[in-house]
Amino acid sequence: MRKQVGFTLIELLVVIAIIALLLAILMPAMGRARRQSRTVVCQANLKQWGLIFTMYTDDNNGLFQKGWVETRNTTDGVGQSQQNYLRRWKTPQVRGAARVPLLLDAKWIDGWPNPANAPPAYYGQPWQGQSNMARFCVDRHNAVVNGVFLDWSVRKIGLKELWTLKWHREYDTAGPWTRLGNVRAEDWPLWMRSFKEY
Repeated sequence: MRKQVGFTLIELLVVIAIIALLLAILMPAMGRARRQSRTVVCQANLKQWGLIFTMYTDDNNGLFQKGWVETRNTTDGVGQSQQNYLRRWKTPQVRGAARVPLLLDAKWIDGWPNPANAPPAYYGQPWQGQSNMARFCVDRHNAVVNGVFLDWSVRKIGLKELWTLKWHREYDTAGPWTRLGNVRAEDWPLWMRSFKEY
């Protein structure tokens, strides 16, 4: 009579438990790797846009294309469009270019933030009718967004850091939503309170 060789029920359960344990350990790491890869792809795309702007300004006497620095006509008074135009950067050759955002991964292609713009009250709040900063304050990459700056660098930008950037010539980088403007942790919406302060 031949003895049958095989797994016992206990051995099979032990193997399944080990596999489940390994999966539980690896799944968070795989999720982090997937999020990091999205960040890297986003930064690579922004680097390409930075190269496009570099080539354009190099071929255009150091100036941005006309539509980039102009703003749309506004309804808040005659001459407002001209005033907005004068506040915009026309060339990348400016002092502090590493703090001047050129292009960010955002909800919309443009925006005109001002220092008093409040952050979105809740994550995912539609930006229409809200502050212009809400177009950029999107938790795309774990409390940061990516951006290309006037010095052509690409880097992560903390969501609370958005209020400290030099968005236009008259932008106050010590506005009410910055440490220098005395913002307190409890002033931020609940979904942003744990994010790094700037």
